[in-house]
Amino acid sequence: MLPVKFDFKVNEDRRGTNFEGVETGHADPEGAFNLNVRIARDHLVLSVWPVKGEIVQVTDHLAQLLGPPKATPSVCGFGDCQDDDKDAPQQTTLWEFDPAERPEILTKVKIFLGLSS
Repeated sequence: MLPVKFDFKVNEDRRGTNFEGVETGHADPEGAFNLNVRIARDHLVLSVWPVKGEIVQVTDHLAQLLGPPKATPSVCGFGDCQDDDKDAPQQTTLWEFDPAERPEILTKVKIFLGLSS
């Protein structure tokens, strides 16, 4: 369901599970699409950048799996993102869920990202 292929790093810590994806095989890492999904105890945050082309469809595809997000995606531009190492526009979307649903959400996200069958 992802519009481009990503290489993912998966990190787990006390705050949740983080999937960090960078577009596979992109000649220039600075221009590659990036996708980050953090699944905490009761919410999920999806961030994609740079906001252009087919990458913006990721939010819609994930919403088909998880239902509508808590609010419309927010987009920050050059220099106004909280994470200053990203110098491209970033889109962030938040979903909330009951903590009891976390295992199911985690499974759905892994399948969505192509990390599990």
